[in-house]
Amino acid sequence: MKSGGKIFLMGLRGLTGFLGAALLPAHAADFLVGAGAGCQFSSIQAAVNAAAANLGADTVRIANAGTYFAEAVTIGAQDLTIDGAYAACADVTPSGSNASISGQGGATAPVFSITGAGIRRFQNLAIVRGDQVNGEGGGINFDGSGELVLSNVGMAFNTAGFGGAINFRGASAADQLVLEANTVIQSNESVTGGGGALRMERAGTLFIQQPRILITNNQALMGSGGGLLLLDDTVGIISSEGFGSGVITGNSARDGGGIAVVADSEDDEGILLMYTTNAAQPVSLRNNIASGNGGAIYAKPVRLVGRPRVCLRSFHLTGNRAQNGAAIYGDSDVIINSREGVSIALNTSSCGISTSNFVECTPNQNGCNTIQSSVSETTSGIATQGATILLQDVGDLNMTNMVFFNNRGGSLIRTIESRNFSLQNALIVGNTVSQSLLRFNSRVVEDYTLRHITIASNTIGG
Repeated sequence: MKSGGKIFLMGLRGLTGFLGAALLPAHAADFLVGAGAGCQFSSIQAAVNAAAANLGADTVRIANAGTYFAEAVTIGAQDLTIDGAYAACADVTPSGSNASISGQGGATAPVFSITGAGIRRFQNLAIVRGDQVNGEGGGINFDGSGELVLSNVGMAFNTAGFGGAINFRGASAADQLVLEANTVIQSNESVTGGGGALRMERAGTLFIQQPRILITNNQALMGSGGGLLLLDDTVGIISSEGFGSGVITGNSARDGGGIAVVADSEDDEGILLMYTTNAAQPVSLRNNIASGNGGAIYAKPVRLVGRPRVCLRSFHLTGNRAQNGAAIYGDSDVIINSREGVSIALNTSSCGISTSNFVECTPNQNGCNTIQSSVSETTSGIATQGATILLQDVGDLNMTNMVFFNNRGGSLIRTIESRNFSLQNALIVGNTVSQSLLRFNSRVVEDYTLRHITIASNTIGG
């Protein structure tokens, strides 16, 4: 080796030792938290700090023989699993209820704050009562890179300004938030911004693909996305069947009671992709409410080139409500005399994302490809002239193999200055509208297609 103009020679034994030290494998370790025999730490933070000083992908095991209140745990750059449901520290396998980790009584902060790079896995936990009213992520605030994985985790009664349960700010498209089986996120709220349950921002991909996942009864009090808000260039991929009755249900927001996809700058192209992997159970959004627009789904572009995309395949939307766009609302943005719209594809596209495990749902079974029982009304139950699906300026709406059943509003489908529209192979039956069933208004048409449509037994008031 050369340094400072001098040459130093290292003997073969010394070189071998040097290389061996450099290539030593990292050794993972378990760090035991609780009260009683075998416990190494009485606090989660102390165990996390000890794990950070150890090489390897470590595990912090939390025993139920302990109490965990006023928690505000910080996790830096490390690979770490936090695992609960151990009855005692001496146990080597989970045998009790999920360990309850509460932020109640502590600082105004997330229960877990994550920065830096790494793979962080939370399993067998209940993360509750985090309080970050003026900030991000009541239960978990992720502001780093890598992966955040939740498995058999419950999150409830967490509150934040943005992202009631989880706020995920990724550094690149490679960063991931993954919800695995038996994860339930319920009764969380965002106070000033969006994402009652989950808020994704900047970059990264959300995966909700395993069975038995539920996002329910969350609310964005003054923002968008009661269940989920996808901002910027984030991507949401949802194929979970939930517990058999919907994966995102009973949430509420100003816009996008279930899900909102919103561009935040001119080069944003966020994507929502939903599809099924079980022919008997289409992916479903149920009973979500928006006080403004988009009961199930709300999408909004920005200026000239920020264009979100929504793609649903083998899906079921039922019981969703809003003043307009009770099922889906595609918004627009205007700058000077130019407009930008959104792209919505129902059974016509996968938004350019590979879906090798996709299957077609079985027609006429469990609401396959059906939009039903959507209601255009105010939160106090007063009927409005809103549409079940509304598409604003310069948007694209393409649909095929669809059933519209038992929806109520001013119109079933309405487009305003939209660019492309197609509806093919559709059954429209049993709907009640006070104005036109299908209402189109456009000066910027590139392509409008209506083909192979059956319309029967609808009540049309105007």
